Amino acid sequence: MIFQKQASNLENELELWQGKMPEYITGLAWAYDNSKIYASDAEGNLVGVVSQNGQVIFAQKAHQKGIMGLATSPYEPLLATAGQDGKINFYDGNTGELIIQHAEKNDWIEHLAWSPNGKFVASACGKSVKIWSAEGKLIIDLDNHSSTVSAIAWHAQGNQLVTACYGYIQIFDLENPTNLQQLHWKNSMISLAWSPDGRFIGAGTQDRCIHFWELPYQDASDLEMSGYPNKVKELSWNSNAMFLASNCANGIVIWNVSGKGPAGTRPIELMGNHLDKINQLSYQHQGDLLLSADDTGLVLLWMPNKRNQPIFAAGLPHGVSQLKWSRDDLNVGFGTIGGVISVWEMPY
Repeated sequence: MIFQKQASNLENELELWQGKMPEYITGLAWAYDNSKIYASDAEGNLVGVVSQNGQVIFAQKAHQKGIMGLATSPYEPLLATAGQDGKINFYDGNTGELIIQHAEKNDWIEHLAWSPNGKFVASACGKSVKIWSAEGKLIIDLDNHSSTVSAIAWHAQGNQLVTACYGYIQIFDLENPTNLQQLHWKNSMISLAWSPDGRFIGAGTQDRCIHFWELPYQDASDLEMSGYPNKVKELSWNSNAMFLASNCANGIVIWNVSGKGPAGTRPIELMGNHLDKINQLSYQHQGDLLLSADDTGLVLLWMPNKRNQPIFAAGLPHGVSQLKWSRDDLNVGFGTIGGVISVWEMPY
């Protein structure tokens, strides 16, 4: 069985429902109108369910191997998946009907992201990045990276895409395709986050740092924040682009980039509450609430600009692999390494 709704054995007054898929949850995405939530797993299964009650809309085998990317349009009932089988699929989000399928030469499509303006989908496979229309038509093939693309992120307006590979990030402007800007830094970058105002790009690194580029870029103006005990995989900007939250072992470090930027400032540190390494971290779309989740399944809700202790705590049965706010911030979806999907109603 691909998906089965089930009762939770953990007390949590915020939980609306809980369900189970066969394998590790690799992707979670909300429909444009928040009426549905979609989930994918490591066996290639894809489900669409009613977000408020967990009723199944469709459940199917979407890829022959695990699904690596899941993304939805912010304005239309459209859904895309990318898998270890080298295929990228576009679906009707209301029915799960396959609209179009494309196959890559390589076997692994690792990154997938829908643009905030709803017009484009970006996928990364090996050294190549492709830009697709919302209907699944190939528009641009950026086959110019010197090594494997390790992360991608859209500008808030959806007209620019930043990609990372070893040694540099690359900014691609869809309105001026011949203008490629490469910002070099000799390191392996494993995460990217573009601030909502477009001013900063933050990159988490293999050697336990965050690197900042301020735009428009001036030579030698980039900054590095070091001292992390772990790889910086989780980055999340708050809605007014003032704060960037990052994982720091079982704690959270939040940099204030207002004014002249984070150089020489002391970050907000939220330490000592998680039981294990944080693996998911996300600000809500509007406002300053922050959610974090760790390898034990503990989930904490924060208001970090007002207090340094969590305002709510609850658990899931396994380590959390996915955490996604609904587009209206009224609900949150979670996925776990044990295949559990859970939707919570937010109290604030």
